Amino acid sequence: MKKLFLCLTAIAMFSACSSDDSGSDTNPETSFESTISIDGVAFVPGGSSNVFGSPLGTSLTEGINNGESNVRIFQMVQTGAMGDIEAMKSLNINLIYPANQTNINGTYGFEYNENDPMGDPYIQGSYMQGMNMEPYTEGTITVTDLGNNNFKLVFNNVVTSGGKTITGNIEGTFELDTDDFE
Repeated sequence: MKKLFLCLTAIAMFSACSSDDSGSDTNPETSFESTISIDGVAFVPGGSSNVFGSPLGTSLTEGINNGESNVRIFQMVQTGAMGDIEAMKSLNINLIYPANQTNINGTYGFEYNENDPMGDPYIQGSYMQGMNMEPYTEGTITVTDLGNNNFKLVFNNVVTSGGKTITGNIEGTFELDTDDFE
């Protein structure tokens, strides 16, 4: 997970995004469809700067918390011309679930219970624009594993700590980060 955070920080330092208010996009190069909007403005991963690889990434870390939990990380990055750090946007999701759970399909909230850390699965995550990071505080995210690193993520009125509302869905192929497996 540290590698994914460092990658996100590098993206924030060296890339930017372009604005697009079309509302949806099908990107044949990366095989995804997005209807995500942030406060009514379209969020379409990708952009003119492909220096950092796929705009959709995922990783899996198994056996954390003494072998009792797994973490699936999703990252979606919208970039543009190099150098405009404040324009870069990303959506990040950490899905924490019991290691004995057979799949990740379901709707998850942000209800972490400190008294029962191995309890119900939950989501942590944030919206980042430039160097400003806003954790998710309300709403739910529905995750569907379609197989072969294809996922559908639905943002059900997710609200950030800064008051931004994220809605819509993204469906497509997420590039698997295998560095966590070494």
